[in-house]
Parts: sequence; C-alpha cells; structure tokens
Amino acid sequence: MKLVLNEIGGDEFKDFPDSLYLTRKVLGLKDKFHSFVPCPKCHKLYQKHEVVNFQQGSDPAIMKCQHVEFPNSELRKTRLCNTPLSQKIGGKSTIIRPNLIYPFSGIKQLAAMYNKPDFKSNLRHWTNHQQFDNILTDIYDGRIWQTLKESAGEDSPKFFRNEVADSHLGLMLNLDWFQPYDGTVYSIGVIYAAIINIS
Repeated sequence: MKLVLNEIGGDEFKDFPDSLYLTRKVLGLKDKFHSFVPCPKCHKLYQKHEVVNFQQGSDPAIMKCQHVEFPNSELRKTRLCNTPLSQKIGGKSTIIRPNLIYPFSGIKQLAAMYNKPDFKSNLRHWTNHQQFDNILTDIYDGRIWQTLKESAGEDSPKFFRNEVADSHLGLMLNLDWFQPYDGTVYSIGVIYAAIINIS
C-alpha cells in the first residue's frame, strides 16, 4: 500500500507505515477478541492461558478436558471427556499449542459503537428510507421489518419504529465455514452478528 501511495502522492506519504504491525499501532487498532480453547470432542470452552500455561510439576504439559456430561444423571454412567486440548511443539524450549482456538468478541463492543459520533444518526438512517410500491430495495422494505412486534401481545407496538430507532437494534446472525488452504483438511468457521439498522 505504501508503494502505491508513494507513486500517487510522492513524498506526502513517506511516513505511511510499511508493515501491518505499524499500521495497527498508528491507527490505534486493537484486537478486541478473547480467545478460548474448545474441546474437539465435547466443545467445552477453556481459557487459552489456562491451557497454554498448564503444567505438571514444573514442566509444561498437555491439558485434558475435564468435562463430565450429565454429572447428576442416575441413568447414565458419568465419564470424564479426557480429550487432549493441545499439543507439544519441541525445539530449544517446549511450546504448548492449542488444537483449536475459539476467538470471541462480546456484545460489550456495542458500548464502543454508541460512543462513536455518528453511530446514533446512522441507526436512524432507515427512518428516511424511500419506499417504492412492490419493489424491495433494502431489508427495510421486507415484511418482517415492517410487521415484527415488540412482544407477543396483539396490541404490542412494532419493534422497528421511528421513536426507538436508535435503541431497538435488529441483529442478523451469520454462520460461514471455509477452507483457507489447499491440500489440507482444515476449515474455519465464523459466527457473527450484523446490525441491520445500519445501511
């Protein structure tokens, strides 16, 4: 990117960062994800630092899943999952690497979004949306957007209405799996929520 900007603007972009690390530092971009380690068998989540720093005695060791399914059941035999959560990578020093990582970003990010200057006005953008007869141009033209109620009662007001446009958020959940590498069986799944009030 720096090469392109230098070609276009010359010395004006000489101080533009030339690595992703420096770009993140200059722009103040921080990774707001919290990483968990899921069990590949039963899917119980563990704190990443708990798995990576696990030791037996004073030596790094592979932590195993301690989850017991149906611990209070009288009909089922309780059994410890005991699936390994990580693997040792040798070398000069032993490194414990989790088998799977589950990055998670909580809903608390909404607070940061609300603190941005134009966020509330962007949430109200749909209230001025121009509609055309029998033409769907956006999600706001759909039947669900126009008829969704705030509660199950018959007299319940609509969920999406002008006076609560900046507090009633419509979230759309998306799930996608993809294989980033050729020649290996490895896939990544992403679950995320998008705020559909913002066009």
